[in-house]
Amino acid sequence: MEENQVREQTPQEKAVTYFTALAKYYATHPDAPAPYLPQTEYVWISGTPEEYKAIGAGEREYSDNNFFFTVELIPDVLTLKFATNRENVCTKRVVGTRIVPEYIQPGTPSQIIAEHTEEIIEWDCPESILTAKES
Repeated sequence: MEENQVREQTPQEKAVTYFTALAKYYATHPDAPAPYLPQTEYVWISGTPEEYKAIGAGEREYSDNNFFFTVELIPDVLTLKFATNRENVCTKRVVGTRIVPEYIQPGTPSQIIAEHTEEIIEWDCPESILTAKES
């Protein structure tokens, strides 16, 4: 790298710059209106064991399709949610199917969803994440 060239920041360095700038602003402008709190920052990850190790301790949560590693930095103020597709950390197993009757899509009265077959899914997750809670 030439002496006058500036190296581009990594995403982690950009995050440090972002939060540092925010903290400096409010430290020097204590009467300025504050952003809405609590704040949750979402970080999408691929779900590798190396990422879990780098994230460190946190609460594990999951929904039908996503898996979250939640780290509460400041209670009721700032939370980081590292999110990945549930298939990246668990094995999807189809255990059956069910018929979903025709229905109107909520919020869109003119959109009718036809009757269709839907898979019934169970998830096999590694022992290390079985302490997750349903969200």
